[in-house]
Amino acid sequence: MMVLMVKCIFSMPLKALQGFINSICNLARLSFSCPHYSCISKRAKIVNITFKTKTKKIILYLTIDSTELKIDSNSE
Repeated sequence: MMVLMVKCIFSMPLKALQGFINSICNLARLSFSCPHYSCISKRAKIVNITFKTKTKKIILYLTIDSTELKIDSNSE
């Protein structure tokens, strides 16, 4: 589900999203990888991802931890 949120935020095609998430995992030295883009596509059909940012400003920080995806667009 987190992968679909990242897709929605950055408006990425599925193949690019898979590579992006795999790059993040490699940089963080995590031992797992992103699901295949076809698997993400199947899940996207059954999961409805909607969320609102506090403002329409440019996203400065995107934080992913074990509890949720956090978006910060504050400049301070």
